[in-house]
Amino acid sequence: MAAAVASAEQVTRVLAGAGLAERVVVANHNAPAQSVLSGPRDAVAEAVDALTAAGFSVRPLPVACAFHSPLVAGAVSRFAEILTAYSVRGPEFPVWANLTGTRYAGDPARVRAGLAEQIAAPVRFADQIEAMYDAGARIFVECGPGTVLTGLVGQILGDRPHVAVPFEPRPDAGLRGHLEALARLAAAGVPVAPARLFSGRDTALADPAAVPERPGWTVDGHLVRTADGRPVPGALRPARRISGIPRAGEQTNEATTIGEREELLREFLRNSREMLAAQRDVLLGYFGAPPAPQAAPPTPEPLPAPAPAALAAAPAPAPAPVGVDVLAEVLAVIAERTGYPVEMVGAESDLEADLSVDSIKRTEIAGELGRRLLGSGADLRSLPDADLEELTRERTAAGIADWLRARAKALVDPDPAPALATSAPVAGESPDPLTGQAPHRYLLRPAPLDPAPVPGAEGAAQLRGKRFLIVADDTPLARALVTRLTALGAHAARGGPDTAQLAGHTGPVDGVLHLGALAGTEQQLLPAKLTVLQELLLRGPRRLLCPRLPDDTSGLDGFVRTAAREYPDTVVRAVELDPDEPATEQAEALVGELLAPGREPVVLRTFGVRRAPVPYESPLGPPVSSGAGPASSGAAAAAALGLGPESVVVLAGGARGITARFTLALAAAARCRVELLGRTPLDDGTGGHHEPAHATDLPALRAALAARGGLSTAEIDREAGRVLARREIAATLAEVHGAGGRARYRALDLRDAEAVQQAVKETYATYGRIDGVVHAAGVIEDRLLAEKDPVSFERVYGTKVDGARALLSALRRLPQLPAFTVMFGSVAAVYGNRGQADYAAANDALARLGRLWRADTGSRTVTVHWGPWAPAGAHGGMVGPELGREYARRGIKLIDPEEGVLALLRELAWGEPETDEVILTASGR
Repeated sequence: MAAAVASAEQVTRVLAGAGLAERVVVANHNAPAQSVLSGPRDAVAEAVDALTAAGFSVRPLPVACAFHSPLVAGAVSRFAEILTAYSVRGPEFPVWANLTGTRYAGDPARVRAGLAEQIAAPVRFADQIEAMYDAGARIFVECGPGTVLTGLVGQILGDRPHVAVPFEPRPDAGLRGHLEALARLAAAGVPVAPARLFSGRDTALADPAAVPERPGWTVDGHLVRTADGRPVPGALRPARRISGIPRAGEQTNEATTIGEREELLREFLRNSREMLAAQRDVLLGYFGAPPAPQAAPPTPEPLPAPAPAALAAAPAPAPAPVGVDVLAEVLAVIAERTGYPVEMVGAESDLEADLSVDSIKRTEIAGELGRRLLGSGADLRSLPDADLEELTRERTAAGIADWLRARAKALVDPDPAPALATSAPVAGESPDPLTGQAPHRYLLRPAPLDPAPVPGAEGAAQLRGKRFLIVADDTPLARALVTRLTALGAHAARGGPDTAQLAGHTGPVDGVLHLGALAGTEQQLLPAKLTVLQELLLRGPRRLLCPRLPDDTSGLDGFVRTAAREYPDTVVRAVELDPDEPATEQAEALVGELLAPGREPVVLRTFGVRRAPVPYESPLGPPVSSGAGPASSGAAAAAALGLGPESVVVLAGGARGITARFTLALAAAARCRVELLGRTPLDDGTGGHHEPAHATDLPALRAALAARGGLSTAEIDREAGRVLARREIAATLAEVHGAGGRARYRALDLRDAEAVQQAVKETYATYGRIDGVVHAAGVIEDRLLAEKDPVSFERVYGTKVDGARALLSALRRLPQLPAFTVMFGSVAAVYGNRGQADYAAANDALARLGRLWRADTGSRTVTVHWGPWAPAGAHGGMVGPELGREYARRGIKLIDPEEGVLALLRELAWGEPETDEVILTASGR
């Protein structure tokens, strides 16, 4: 026998190719990538060679004979005969068989037959574990030496929630290994009776009430900290780096050098005083004397600095403190806003990658720094957009400090056109609560555009001498474009669609036509060609045209709407062509778009007519407007949808944010059952025992986790996010039950089509129905297009688009389709939004998938492009308080959560059945 790191299907193919299929069999189907071969010794040796040559890892097994193969079939009847002499009963609890991968029958005769047949039959361990998991098994215990079965269970189940516990993981495990296994099972929720472990021994159970409380401070060898990770007042503080001090021999400004050296000297003397005071207190305490009272830390003597002037036609702010350490202030503000201790922030830490400080939070930090450094009324968020964006692009605390130092004089000197305003709240004031309002309803309709100029004599004059690059394979349209542009006096060249193929086309270009969306292959333009589009935009063309066909589902329109906002000097445009037109006419249309005025990012061309999709307000008509339909609770809308206590609605996208809001609204309105699918595991295996219960928000959680020590900032951020997610999910489930509904949560990755298929199938099999489906999954990782990482783009895009494809594919296999399907989109797809090229493309693609699904199945399907929601309570969604305040600063109104969910229920109940795309936003943008 031999073990191969390959699936049973892979092994079978290799055996067939080597002519060994009749002599060697797959004896064990152990895991997706582990199989065992059995047969005559020489044939097994040949199989090992064949599998090795095919690239698989194989090793012979030292066994007595060829178990689970036809070679031992003669023992089956003999073993069956012996079993008849023994008393065999049916199982008293469920037992699964290796022979079939299913449960043993209750008939003793069939149990005997199964045991005998197992001698020569293959072991279907993987099927057995899958069947147990489908039946609800989540905890697997390996009895006996080793961890082989534990490892196989992990390979079979992968990331699906489960616990596998070996009782003797190593030869020296002994009693300790036994107790560790029991502890793991107890932590996983298995009832354990620990008293039996102490029976007959001179020991006693520990009193849970006697467990000491967490200490109010910690000592790590050279620093004392409070429970939240901050230095104790008056105690030693961690060393911090003082930047900008010139070394001997360096050429610097003399006055600046003297000031910096004085600062360094004062810092050194302050540290010396603190060290001496600490040593004094230690010795006094040792000799029994009470410590001397702590005086307030001395304030460093300020350095000369210009005093700030009054700002922007408003009451003059209080004078800013002079001589402050700008970097120290920046670090302090970042620490306060993130929750990390100052010593973990670091002057050179990447704010986004290391500390999860996105551009919105950097804007908030800028506002606080303005108040601290320039006075209580100043707010750096009121800088011109270009300056504010430059500040928020700084990726380190040192970079922000350098930016502030370089512009300090300009920020505080009088100016006829001052850069700052004083509308922000002063330090210490609580910001106004972020309120929302009922959303307005908009639909998209094509609006006519001016005809494009005919590429005649005037067009030739505009194109003559210009350089154009056609990014495409050698297609009829690409050739027609080169021919037509050349005939008009332009310089036109074709480059391959990949980055490497474009390397030879250097130099500036006036226009680019990317034909990738017309390729007709399964690989769509997005996200596959993101890097090519990024490179083309960086070349600064005056125009970038991306033609597509009406059935394109790559989300190209949303992408170009965002690119047009980020590249104001380039006309970025998606052009929908008529697929029935010949290549020459399509080329003529695209040349016309090169000459067309205006900056419309999306143009639809049909029969030579140019149109652009434009939102227009379209309130729902009667019975909504008459008041006969909606009720404040949404009960009337739920009844109109046919939803009641027996109904089942699947919500894919977790139990957080606006998904949670809609879940609660359904529970209150219809008392129905809700099946929630999300990527966050509800239980991390600890039962929540290690969560800092006193920390209720992200900064507080980070601070509490940092105080424990041993974790990097990235690990702290991930764990804090997981804790908050688990808490919000648990709160949602509790609220649903409190509202009279029933909810169940299942953790899975929506991009895993097989897992989604299994979840939908099991839900339908359990209840015999699925009445509605809502796809609300989404992640945001905002970054300007020029800085966007392809992996991040794929993650944002795939969560929406691949998740939708997996969900719709699973629904297609049901005996009966749901009565309604809802896709949660975003206004970013309709208007574009700086920093959200991936999110805009994903939501545009989502709407197109929904439109095709409605056309294909005839079922009620609608994509709702939401505007931002006001954060409220535990279910803030993607708009937190900081982003909400930034929206308010930019004049963008927010949707009230209660009004938002009612608007969706009304849309489903009384919206036009043919409407497959609707915009719900409070401010029309």
